[in-house]
Amino acid sequence: MDAGNYHQGYLLIGDTEKATERAMEMTGDIFGGGKESIFSHPDFSLWETELFTIDNAREIREKSHRKSFFGKGRVFIIKTNFFSREAGNALLKTLEEPSGLSYFFIITNSSENILETLRSRLVVLKFEREGNLTNEQEELAGKFLSSTVDKRIEMMEDFIDSKNKTADLLDSLEIVLRKNSETVFSEKNVASLSKLGNCRRLLFQRSSSPRMILDYLSCII
Repeated sequence: MDAGNYHQGYLLIGDTEKATERAMEMTGDIFGGGKESIFSHPDFSLWETELFTIDNAREIREKSHRKSFFGKGRVFIIKTNFFSREAGNALLKTLEEPSGLSYFFIITNSSENILETLRSRLVVLKFEREGNLTNEQEELAGKFLSSTVDKRIEMMEDFIDSKNKTADLLDSLEIVLRKNSETVFSEKNVASLSKLGNCRRLLFQRSSSPRMILDYLSCII
């Protein structure tokens, strides 16, 4: 994937394990070498801390000013349960006044953990914990999987204008498919899970279209 297709900042909330996996996949796409080579990449930084402080934010700002080694930009993954107000404002300033090509992935269990002004600058990705679907979410996912292609496309009209709603649907479909696979193994389910992952990675690229992704998904899953 072209790194230029990615937004500057993402907020990944909910299941932090799944969120981290997604951030790693997207980082691998940005660097072009796959997620396996990320930790040895000179343009990659991972921050894991209970409290993200002003000193952390300043260090990240200083690093983001440096030119990337391979010209594809620097990537910062921040995993934290709480931002100090000063740290949030400092990171917001870095996002508002970028000095170079940098990408930020903030992973936390709730969007309430960070300032609203910072949150507004980020693309939000939600990750439901396994088995925590509402009855409505599970019913919609089951109906989608059991419907014809034409009916699926008709059902998706309410989702085509929202990347966040589309991402929620993809998560619901994944949970239902995994539950089905635990009961009866199916190569078709395994293939569908792989295709869901591909659609999810495409969804939050800058130029992606929820309509095109949902139409494609309706035909192939």
